[in-house]
Parts: sequence; structure tokens; C-alpha cells
Amino acid sequence: MSQAQVESMIKNIIREIMSECERLGESRSETLTAFMVKSVVLDPDNQFNVNKPLTRTDVQRLIQTCVTRLTEQDSARLETIQLQVYFDMNYTPRDNFLSEHHRLQHQKLQNLHREIMDTRARTREELDSLYRKIVMFVLLNSGIGSPNDIIALKESTAALQSVFPQSELGPFMSLSRQDKEQQLRELCQIVPGIRLFNRDAKKGGEGIEDLPAMFQQLCLAARQELLESLSAISSISHRLTACAELLNEDNGQHFDRSDYFRIKDCLVNTRQNEAFLLVILTDLATASTNVELAHARFETDIASLREAVHSKSAVPTEIVYPLFMAVWSEWSKFQDELVLLSVLSNVHTNMKQFCRMPADLVTKESIKQLLDSASVYTDEQRRTAEVPIVNTALYPNIDFIFPENLKNFDQVPLEFSGFCAYSLAYYSGLLIPGIPKVALVKYKNKIYSFSSSENAVAFAQSPDQYIDMIIECSRKSPELIQLLYLQSYFSTAKPAVHPGKLVEAPLSKSEQSTQTDTHILQPTIDKSYEWNEWELRRKLIRLTNLRTKITHSTQTDLSNFRRENDTQVYLPKDKWTQSTREKMTTVPKPSTFVTGLRGKGQPHATVNFTIPKESHY
Repeated sequence: MSQAQVESMIKNIIREIMSECERLGESRSETLTAFMVKSVVLDPDNQFNVNKPLTRTDVQRLIQTCVTRLTEQDSARLETIQLQVYFDMNYTPRDNFLSEHHRLQHQKLQNLHREIMDTRARTREELDSLYRKIVMFVLLNSGIGSPNDIIALKESTAALQSVFPQSELGPFMSLSRQDKEQQLRELCQIVPGIRLFNRDAKKGGEGIEDLPAMFQQLCLAARQELLESLSAISSISHRLTACAELLNEDNGQHFDRSDYFRIKDCLVNTRQNEAFLLVILTDLATASTNVELAHARFETDIASLREAVHSKSAVPTEIVYPLFMAVWSEWSKFQDELVLLSVLSNVHTNMKQFCRMPADLVTKESIKQLLDSASVYTDEQRRTAEVPIVNTALYPNIDFIFPENLKNFDQVPLEFSGFCAYSLAYYSGLLIPGIPKVALVKYKNKIYSFSSSENAVAFAQSPDQYIDMIIECSRKSPELIQLLYLQSYFSTAKPAVHPGKLVEAPLSKSEQSTQTDTHILQPTIDKSYEWNEWELRRKLIRLTNLRTKITHSTQTDLSNFRRENDTQVYLPKDKWTQSTREKMTTVPKPSTFVTGLRGKGQPHATVNFTIPKESHY
């Protein structure tokens, strides 16, 4: 069976359930019915195994079970589910809401915008009609004044003529579509800016209300009403929590436990209501802050305009046009916040119809008797009370952490919305606020809170078992899934339908996110980093080829001059030397005589008369 046929069969089942509810006098929305179908299938007590084909008998049993739950009277669980479905369908996060609001505004003016863009006026009447359409478009887009208001229409026409006279229609029509749209957007900002400036100068702006003052008045009233509702709901939550704790401690010895399950169901309702009211209060606080900042910028821009045009007959457009546009930009923020405030107030008002059961329950005589014997504590009193903390030295293998050891603890998300995980598992969905200072248990990167040190130790010794118990409990009480943010534990797949059978479709994809510490390592820039796989392959081939290559060198006649030469020398030093001294000595003077050289015929003789050295001195 195709996907279209599957969806068609599912819609038929939902329509049949809705039709049966209407026959019994109860009108239920398609969204609520679809949620109830899924919750019935998830409940293990109903024995619907989506991993196996469901017969037609099973489908009829599914329809009957859903009708029974949707038409149940005085059911706090049904009220809680209705509250959750209503809030999901009617509350939109701030940014998404404003984006959708602007889109719807533009969509309403789409036909008029198209006529302005596509008009090819030729005659005088056609040009006048085109100009009136531009005035109408600018007035409707600004939201300050009605086209039925003659004064507002005249002011808008005069403001438009001051920046875009009718004689400019010819050049306007000759522009490209993109340029015409750009000029029309600028006119939609400049013209209301001029009207707002004239209003400030007491020269026009009749009918333009003081939006900042109006917002502050309405926001204050809405916030006061929200705080009163939150205080009343919180008071009921505290009393129901005290009754549930007393019944658990008493264990049926002195008090009747007939209202125990109704107390638990009503407690889920009040806690869910508290969570939604806190979301609305947060949005109101954000809106109030934005209006204050926008009002300060608006006053600054108006003052700049006064200074620019003060006692001047002509001012350059490049000076005043941006200021007019800035004035209108801040004023449009006032309009956005007022629309958001109105929606939030309506959501809060309509939420009250789904919170009747808890208020009725606490007025019962049996509950009053329980309250007379119970000790009622607020959530703040529980957090600040003196309670024993876990002695971590006794449990070295358990990862206990404490709020003072966590940076920005207020921003750390606690699992199960901060309720005691042990109480949720052991008492089958009982909501007891956790006390962080007792001890927090970190398990699989999730942090769990507990109402006592004993509960923390018991949970930490077998966390998987208790988590499975909580998941099993939420299958029987689907209203806990949204309150405790358990959506990640359940499949979001839609059941696929075979001919005559209802089976599970393949699991759909889901978005997951992870968070890491910032700047774990010192920042480095790797210049050799390559992200391209083919570039890495080229480098690998190049290196592989180099393994079979040999490096050669060649020297030419002149290449020797390019060599790097090193020479070592002895640096000159200043030194002196001493030579041998000159001396004189007296030695014997040789005195030798030869005799017998003349005549006599005798051999000659040599006579040495040299004085001996020893006797010389």
C-alpha cells in the first residue's frame, strides 16, 4: 500500500473516532484525537503490538478505547492532554510568531501589490488610480490608520506627495520589477515615518495612538493576571504534593487512599499549567524589555529629526530619509509586541478551561482532612530547607555532583524537569520537586535531581532500572511525556497500513544535537592541511613515485660561484714579543808570527804570542 493510502486510512480512523465522540455529545479536535490514538497504542495495558499486523478487530478495539478516553467525564488526565494539545497548537515561539505574522500581513496585500507592479498606466485616470493604489498600499502596510478614515488617508497622501509626487509615476513604471519593489518598500517606511514625525510636532498624526504607553498598561495588567494564576496554581500544586507524600508515608493505615490516583493526575495538570504560565511570563518579560529599548531608540531618532529640520526650509534627503525609516522601524516593533501580547493573553485565558479538576479536588472534604495533617511546603522552601546531603565518601563509584561545583547551575538542564527521578519511578509518576543541594547524579551525560539523599543513592545504584520504570509509567500516562520531556524515548513513526492491517512504518529521522567545550585545544593553523580528497591522493602518488627516483647533481663552469663556501681565519690580535739583548765581550786578540822566511835556509816556524783566555782578565 502506498504512503498516500496509508495516510488516508489513518485519517479515516481518526474521523471515525471524532464522529463517534460527536454522537456521544463531545466534540474533539483532529489533533487531540490523533494524540489519543498514539497514546492508546503506546499503553502496554492495551496490548497493541505495533511490530505485528493489527487485525480489523484490533482496529475496532483501538477506536473504542480512544472514544472511551476522549469522552471520559471528570478526568484530570484528559484535561491535561487537552491543555497540552491546545498550547502546542496555539502557542508559537516569539521569533516564529513574528515571522508568520509578517508573512500573513504581506499575503493580505499581495493582490494590491501585484496590481501596482503590473500596471501600465497611460491615461490620466489610470495614473490617478495607480497613485491611489500606492497610497492605499502604504497606509495598509503601516497599520497606522484605516483607509476609511479620511484624515488618515489625506495625511498619507500628503506625506507621499512630499517624497514621491505623482509626476514620478512615469519613471517609476519604467523601472524593472525588482527596482519598483525596492522603491515601494522604501516608501512604506518613509511615509509612515513622516506621519509619526508630524504627530510628534503636533502637525498631524490624528488617530495614531501612543503604542508604548498602551503596551506598558496592557502588559502590566496581563503580567499581574498571569502572576495571580501562577500563584493559585502553585498553591494547589503544593497542597496536592503534601497530600501525596502523606498518603505514601501512611500507606493506608490512617487515611483513605481512594483519592490518591486523582491527586497524582491533578498534580500533573497543575505542574503542566505552571510550566506553560512560566513560558508566557518569560515572553512577556522579553516583550517588555524590547519595547523599552525600542522606545529609547525611537525618542533618539525623533530628536535627531527635530535637530535636522529645525528652522530649515530644505534638508538633504540623504539625511532625513534614513531617520524617517529608523523612526518607522522602531514604531513597527511596538506594533509587533502588541500583537504578541494580545495572542499570549488569549492563550492564557483559554488555558483556564483545562484546569478545573485540581481546583475542585482541593475543596473536597477528604482532601481538607489530609491537609490538616500534612505539612505544606512551597518549592522554594524545599530548596532552601536544611536537609542531609549525600556522603560521597561512602559511594566512590557513583558520580555525585553538587550545585556549587557546577558553573552557571541555573542554566543546567535537569532531567525530568527537575522532579525527583526516584519518586517518579517508585511511585508510578508522582511529581515531587527535586532538591539540588542534596546531590545530583550524572549518568550518561544527563543530570538527575532527587528529593532526599536516600533516593539519590538508591537511583544511582541502578539508574537504568529506574529510567525504564519511568518510561513504562509514561506509556500508561502519556500526559507525562511532554511535561517531563520524554519525547526522545519514544518513536515518532507513523503506523503503516497494509490491506486490512495496521503495522509500524520505518522509523523517521530525528534531529539531534551535541555540545562540546569551547576552545579545548590551543588554536592552530595547519598550512599543510588539505580537505580535498583528490589533492591528498595526488600527494600520495607523488610520494610513491619519489621512492623509485634518484637525485642527480650537475656543475657548470659558473655554478661553482653559486656554492656556499665557509672560510675560517684567525682574527688579528694585539701582541708583543721580546728578542735577545745585544751584549759585548773582550776576547784575546790573535797574535801569530812566522820566522825563518828570509835567508838562513832554515825551515820557517810559526810562533803564537796570543794571550790565553784564562789570563786575559
